[in-house]
Amino acid sequence: MKTSAALLLGCFVATTALWGQITIRSSDMFSKVGEYYRTYGNLSPQQTALFGIETIPIREQVGESGGPHLWDFTDGPTDETRRFDYVDPSKTIVGASFPGVTLAERMTLEATGDVKWLLIEQVPLVGRRVFGTFDTDVDELARIFDQPIVDFPDPMQFGDTWSTSVTFTNTFSILGLTAKLRTTQIAEYEVDAWGEIELPNLGFGQVLRVNVLTQQIDAIEADALGGSTGDPDLDAELGAGPTFTDVQQTYFRSLFFLRKGLGIVAQIISAPSPAPPGENFQEASQFVRMFETNKVPPELCTEPGAVDDLDISYSGGRALLKWGPTDCTDSYRVEYSNLGGIPGSWKSVGETQGTFLVDPTAALDPSRIYRVISRKADFIIN
Repeated sequence: MKTSAALLLGCFVATTALWGQITIRSSDMFSKVGEYYRTYGNLSPQQTALFGIETIPIREQVGESGGPHLWDFTDGPTDETRRFDYVDPSKTIVGASFPGVTLAERMTLEATGDVKWLLIEQVPLVGRRVFGTFDTDVDELARIFDQPIVDFPDPMQFGDTWSTSVTFTNTFSILGLTAKLRTTQIAEYEVDAWGEIELPNLGFGQVLRVNVLTQQIDAIEADALGGSTGDPDLDAELGAGPTFTDVQQTYFRSLFFLRKGLGIVAQIISAPSPAPPGENFQEASQFVRMFETNKVPPELCTEPGAVDDLDISYSGGRALLKWGPTDCTDSYRVEYSNLGGIPGSWKSVGETQGTFLVDPTAALDPSRIYRVISRKADFIIN
């Protein structure tokens, strides 16, 4: 029977920093109870009629895609101050609506004391999972998403794209009648620009811009054939349920600026419109910038950490390689040598952002030596 010999090698990539290789990780985002930040912004937009939201001119063009850019956000609207606190939801009013959720973002309008909640979980190598919202300004306080979404994955780099889709319902009253409103939001994300951002009181730092186009479809429950009988048990027996009629479709574009060590530090949102806003819109309904926080950014890494706990097991002609996560590492490359590790003999098994990999061809050689190379996306091999 062929056996697989393993050599434990901790390797890192000797590198030189390059512009444009900024990576945002879970450790850059807010994820701990007790953390907070405060932002400046314009007054919360008031919608006076369909799409009738007062807008503000953007002081500078947000720029084209790509980079490097310098976004100087030291100046901007200061009409409204918002505070974002990260708390344990089980100890708050929202806990009963979201059992098992580990973190809540509580946004407070400091001038009025109004509060809104976002229920989240920050998962390394997955990203920020969002479970829903809690808002005292609507009839149904909790908006529980049908499925959690990952709005900002881990990791994020320039050029990445992804999408989310979420549906939730709310009850509203009009002319003495109560009906349900179903909202579907479909969002397309692209990390389309990068560079440096300068903020009031917080100096400057590396940033990625995430450009998000959101389509929102609102539908009202309709009393139509095949609708609900009003009896949940009878509905289940008949296969009936509420029907909804689309009443409005809107689009808006959001530009999120994510900074190393501080997460989302600025946001610019277009006014809603019946057609998708252009990527370089010049009027915004909101312009929000961070100016204060107690979050301590992680130390800037100069190189990825070395793997020093490689474990290998063998079964059915395959080898399972496992190791622990290392600091400042975005991905790992696994290599093997069937010639004792001499220079030029290393061949790739594969790359992963996780901490394990299976070599399905381990049985092809009488013995193999393995090594795991930590890689950091902010750097490249010389």
